[in-house]
Amino acid sequence: MTGTRSAPALRLETYIQDAEREKDTEIVDLFREAQADRRKGAETGRQLLRARLNGGG
Repeated sequence: MTGTRSAPALRLETYIQDAEREKDTEIVDLFREAQADRRKGAETGRQLLRARLNGGG
């Protein structure tokens, strides 16, 4: 499943592209921050799951 993108992730990318077309840098920054937060949360979830599956935690 690595490398696949969920519908919410694709939606965020679409919103970013729309905001870029409109030259709305404030909204672009907002959605990029949301995108980064989402990635960070996903990585944290993967690490926790990996630890649990390996007998830790």
